Amino acid sequence: MWNILTVNQVLGLSARMLRKDDMAHAFLFIPPPSNAHLDSTLDTNSYEYKLFLTAINNVCEDLTTQYPLLCFEEKFFGNKIKYDDLVYRIAKVIEIRDSKGKKARFYRSSDGVLLPSTDNYTILYSYKPDKLVENEFVPLYPTVPETILAYGVCAQYTLMDGLFDEADLWESKYKEALLAHFRHTKNIKMRARLWQ
Repeated sequence: MWNILTVNQVLGLSARMLRKDDMAHAFLFIPPPSNAHLDSTLDTNSYEYKLFLTAINNVCEDLTTQYPLLCFEEKFFGNKIKYDDLVYRIAKVIEIRDSKGKKARFYRSSDGVLLPSTDNYTILYSYKPDKLVENEFVPLYPTVPETILAYGVCAQYTLMDGLFDEADLWESKYKEALLAHFRHTKNIKMRARLWQ
């Protein structure tokens, strides 16, 4: 059976890690204990909710920029492949092969790749997921474990919320977990982003 993970499950775990029990209960749709004074409704207009959602999107985009986690292959004819013509938002070109199956040389331009001659080409590229929304499936799972995603969300959330010391702690946990999971990569950078 194929494992799935939703945005709300990652955000619920992240909220628990950050000791935001009311948000955790709301994300996971778990009624709070009867003796607790927690609100179990999810306010999608709240500052916290927007920070959490921005955080998971930042983490997913950063991971797909660093690693070829999501890949897709397409066929084209011509001597230019425009990025806008691709099915997904490209992160990186992995390879392009010509009609004979040989690797083709290509040159990057601002809006695509230029090829030496007009031919049938197959492009293999990694791509970034579309912006994730509440209760959507996380496309990086199970390749990236839930805990690593949650650590990344905690790091981004605390950074965007101005909790810099706490953000450093979560970023360290996130990077250590990434290093352990992707051992072949030595330099892992998590770009700091400001919430927009």
